[in-house]
Amino acid sequence: MQDRLAPPSPSPLPLLTVEDLASYLSLSARGARQILERGDLPGFRIGRRWYLRREDFDAAVAERAAARRRDPEAAVRMLRGLPGPRKPRRKP
Repeated sequence: MQDRLAPPSPSPLPLLTVEDLASYLSLSARGARQILERGDLPGFRIGRRWYLRREDFDAAVAERAAARRRDPEAAVRMLRGLPGPRKPRRKP
């Protein structure tokens, strides 16, 4: 059974692509790219492609989880780039 192919070795630089990030966050690739472009996650570009270190992603998820415990809606707003809650309008 030695002639079976060995599984691919893990990359020496564990990087996530935009597609990986999109699948983890249940977003489109465009939404994941916008998160990286806005700087919400510390990604970087090589040529035209965006990448994110797995350690940075894990740290951001842990940070968002802590923020979610404090304010359940804060983490969702941060990742999706939504504004904070609106103030109620005063009646004239």
